[in-house]
Amino acid sequence: FEIAASQIMISLFYLFGPVGDALSQTVQTFVPRALAKEGDDGKSRGPVVLGPRAKAVVKAALGASVALGVVNAGLSYILPGIAPGALSSDANVVAALAANAPLISLALLGHAACASLEGTMLAQRDTKVLSTFYFVNAVVMVAVFAALGHANASLQTIWTCFLGYQVARFSQFALRVAATTRQRSNKQARRSLRRQPRLQPAL
Repeated sequence: FEIAASQIMISLFYLFGPVGDALSQTVQTFVPRALAKEGDDGKSRGPVVLGPRAKAVVKAALGASVALGVVNAGLSYILPGIAPGALSSDANVVAALAANAPLISLALLGHAACASLEGTMLAQRDTKVLSTFYFVNAVVMVAVFAALGHANASLQTIWTCFLGYQVARFSQFALRVAATTRQRSNKQARRSLRRQPRLQPAL
């Protein structure tokens, strides 16, 4: 019955997940336009640091992702958490859905923000670091789920691990975008120091 419950939860995730994925496409469309207005020719290697216009786009997307995340989390909780009988007539499946509804809700809460930050990294042409993140995450998660399968882990344990994966993704993307933003601030500070007139020694 846990397999049936897991399949239903996966279907719910794929039902609501694309709403957040659309934000990634939005960021990839509008951030390069903002960067072009800030002097980016689109030919330099990444990562391209974000200027004021690009930052405004990213902030707007993150704000939208928070709102969409709350909506997705609420909607994805209603069916398995409040009305699981609408998804299955089996009592064991219904109980498993109700018990694990908070996990899928929390996983979807941050999914839109992850998608926005992923789109930001792609718009910055920070593909090497992004691909490294995904390679490492894939290796770790395959190993983790293989171990869980060998140990006959419970549905709750499996979805807790998936929630941890979402948290890890968000942390990686957020820290990387923040790091590239600090790079721009440091460059601007160095440029301003260079432009300051040198003081002549007093005679």
